[in-house]
Amino acid sequence: MIKIGFSESETITIYKITQAVLLIGNFTFQSVDNAKEYNKISSTDILKDVCDLLEVDMKEFEYRIVSKTTIVGKDVSVSKLDIKFCQNE
Repeated sequence: MIKIGFSESETITIYKITQAVLLIGNFTFQSVDNAKEYNKISSTDILKDVCDLLEVDMKEFEYRIVSKTTIVGKDVSVSKLDIKFCQNE
């Protein structure tokens, strides 16, 4: 990667992002029956690895994966994603 102009730091970042994206494909989800709670990522070990690679908060990342935020003008709406959508079925 250095030959094409990326620094060592940039190359490491690219590898971390690529690894995180590949790991996200291994997520498994758990349905939550309570209407007030969001579905959960049941593969917490993989979730932790992804969050460590991306250097993001685990709870916040999980919330963003299992919910959808819609912004229309000044109105913000957050909704729970169906478990089938999370699993991409």
